[in-house]
Amino acid sequence: MEFPYWNDLQFTSNENKIESTYMYLFRGVYRVNIALEKIPGIEMDNSLKQRLLAEAKFLRAFYYFHLRVYFNKPPLVLKVISSYSESKLPNATAAEI
Repeated sequence: MEFPYWNDLQFTSNENKIESTYMYLFRGVYRVNIALEKIPGIEMDNSLKQRLLAEAKFLRAFYYFHLRVYFNKPPLVLKVISSYSESKLPNATAAEI
């Protein structure tokens, strides 16, 4: 099945695929932020630690690339959100993303 709105990047609020894509991308950002918080405290070879941190930062940038393309100005989340009040973030500018 083809979704022509993906090709044109024009969506309506009734598209379930859009919501699931948004959630999938932010779930990835969340997991990367956990890794970026936890990896520095793990005792391991320093070169491996630096590689894992660099890979995590790449993945976060990859997720944000897609969030920027699909949703224009998503909130910029650079740490693990632990409370509801922290989850109320403003939309980021293109330069911030």
